[in-house]
Order: sequence, then C-alpha cells, then structure tokens
Amino acid sequence: MEIALIFSGMQSGPDTLDKKSLGGSETAAICVAKELRKLGHMVTVFCNLDPEFLNGGLDKDGIRWSGIEQYQGFAMSTELDVIIGSRDPSIFGFPTQAKKHILWTHDLATHQMSGVLHNFAWNIDEIWTVSEFHRWQYSKITGYPLSHIRTTRNGILDVGPLMELPRSSTELLYAARPERGLINLVRPGGIMSRLPEYNLQVCFYDNWPDQLRGFYQQLFDYAKALPNVTILGSKTQKELRQIMQRSLAYVYPTNFEEVSCIIAREAIEQQLPFICSDAGALPETLKDCAHFVKWDKKDIGSDQFCENFANQIRMVLKDQLYLNELSVRCKQRTDLYWGDVAKDWQNHFDVIKPKSYSMCKSLIMDGDVIPAYALAKEKNEQYWIDHVEKYYPFITGHRTFEEHYKGIYELEESKKVPERQNMRTLVNHPRYHEIKNA
Repeated sequence: MEIALIFSGMQSGPDTLDKKSLGGSETAAICVAKELRKLGHMVTVFCNLDPEFLNGGLDKDGIRWSGIEQYQGFAMSTELDVIIGSRDPSIFGFPTQAKKHILWTHDLATHQMSGVLHNFAWNIDEIWTVSEFHRWQYSKITGYPLSHIRTTRNGILDVGPLMELPRSSTELLYAARPERGLINLVRPGGIMSRLPEYNLQVCFYDNWPDQLRGFYQQLFDYAKALPNVTILGSKTQKELRQIMQRSLAYVYPTNFEEVSCIIAREAIEQQLPFICSDAGALPETLKDCAHFVKWDKKDIGSDQFCENFANQIRMVLKDQLYLNELSVRCKQRTDLYWGDVAKDWQNHFDVIKPKSYSMCKSLIMDGDVIPAYALAKEKNEQYWIDHVEKYYPFITGHRTFEEHYKGIYELEESKKVPERQNMRTLVNHPRYHEIKNA
C-alpha cells in the first residue's frame, strides 16, 4: 500500500531520534513510519523537516521525506491508499485522491478543537485515538460518533542493547513535560523536600513553548534550590532508557489526563517501578505494572497531597517483595513496541475500500465524466454532481456536446497565451469526433 503520514510540531527527520529528544506525537509518527516500511508499504512522511535533512528524499530505510508545505500538491495529484494526519484536522481541508483519510489524534479533545474538527469532518473517514479512555473522551467532547472512532495504542522504539547498569538505591526519575506534575515534586514544601533520603533526576525534551517559559524557569529555580534534585535536561531515546535502567523508580504525581503515556511503556520495558496518580488513561496503559496513588481533585498540589504521595513512594520502595512483583508483571507485557502497532494497523488497512468521492475525482481526471456522474448520483456525492453539471453541461442537456467543445476552444482563444495560438480547433480534434460518434 502507499501511505502518506503527515505531522507538524518539532523539526524532525530520519535520524532525529538518534540525536535529540522529540515530543510524543513526533516520536510516534517517525517510529510507526519506520515499522510500516518494514512491512513493505510505501511510506511518505511530510513534516517540519530537520535542517540537516532539509531537501528531503529517501532515507536508508526507503521512507520518502518531504517538507509539510509539499503535502497538498502531492495528495491532490497522487493516488494514495491511506492518508494519516497526526493531531490536526485541517490536514484534510481539501480533496485528495486517497482511498481513506484517518485523523490520528494524540491529545485530549477540547471544545475549541471540536469547532475545528467540525470544519473538516466532511473529509475524515475515521478518527484514531490512543486509548479507550481517549476514544470516549473524544466522542463526548466533539460529538463525533463512537462508531467512527477507533482505538489504537502507542508503542515504544526498540533502541537495541543497553549497557548493563546496577539499579540505584536512591535515584528517582521524572521525564514527562514539566507542566504535568513537576511542580508537585520540586516546589517549596513539595514531595522531594519530604524525601531527603532520595534524589530526583529530571529529564525533558527540548521544546519550551513560549507561553510556558516563565513557568518552566520557575520550576527549574525551585529544583536548583533543592539539594536532592538534578536537572539532566534533554536526552535521546537511548540515553533516557539507560537512565531508566539504573533508576530506582519513576514518580509521576500528576492530575493531567494522559491519553496514552509512552514513557510508561518505556518504564515497563526497563522494569522500572512506576508510582503515579490514577489520572486519565494511566491505569489503562500501565495496568498492573504500577502503583497508583489515589487523589482528590480538591487536594491536588496541596501539602496534604504531597505528604501522602511522599509516604506512598517511601512505602513502595521499602517493600522489596512488592517491587519484585511489579518487575515480574512488567516482564510479562508483550504490547510495548511500535512493530506490533504497525501490524495491527496493517490488518485494519486490509479492509479499506476506495471512497466514492475519490473514485469520482479519479474518473473525472481521466476524462470519464459520464461514469463519474453516474457514480456521484448513485452515491449522492453532491460535490461531484455539482461539479459535473457546472463544467460539463452537455451531461444534463443544458448544452449540446458540440457547443461544449466549441466553448472550450473559444475560452482558450480568449486567453491569448502564445503557446496555445497554434492549437487545433477542438471540434476538429479526433477525440471530439470519436466521442461524438460513439
């Protein structure tokens, strides 16, 4: 199959994940593109290209890369099997020749986004969410029918062998976006000030939204004031996995409704105990591989919340039998990697049938206007019904066939384009007579 995958966001390219960290949706798009290519599909990726790969082209895996500004022209002129647009419904703001359009969303639905979705839903066949929690939330907020929302899932990159390191007895890890709970760990009177016997390492990917810069700086100032917190900064996939291997536990005191936490899957792979709030899809993603701390919305971030979370961390980390049990559960998980996600997608692609909309367009572009009009009428494709009746009025008897072709020639003559002055009169063209006499 020929698949186009479109995502915006952080600058990306074939080797970006080897050199720096990316956001979850960018990482997901690159990883699944590589896995789909391994399955034999032709894959073209459109994104904000990394300057090191600015001209695009084929990478070593056989994936075609192009700047996102090239997407519209490509999609309108290329007969694709599937277009998968990540996050942004406006990707489907124009007709294409693809058999199927899929909006692959990674974010909680908002009422603002719902309005955007409604502007482009006419051209979207399915919405894919990354958890069942996400699917229901998306339908509730947008009104998009559950029958056309499919639950897929996230995966993780197989980074290959790591250096074997002993697990620390004191180092904790936080590597989510800073605004999703870091303040509960590092603020004055926060969790880490209540756990002087443990050290916290903080990683994040290199993306500071302008509207959050001030808040991020405040968080890092809080962290620097604590003797048991270290900011490690941006890390590649392999570096982060190595840090996970040697850490004692991952701590995530959040009230953010995660739709599918990729870091949680990475922690499972490294058998890293995960201690977190039971917010959003975290229970669905982690299942029995984590220790969940109950919380009340009115208490989140309070001294009481921080004290309870600190006590829970201390209790879990001192219970070696419980830690061993969590480790065994992690070993039993087989749903972690992007390769399995791509195979699941492929099984779904096998049932894709051409859309009548795209078939009508393809017929018209090939000059087969009469069957295109018949198909449009049968499938109630009003856009193409109107198009044919406007530009091919002989179909409905509003002009004769000869008048139609004569009108085209007169229009070309009126443009006075030099290279068109020697065109033969269309009514004398062999194609005209062949069709007229058919």
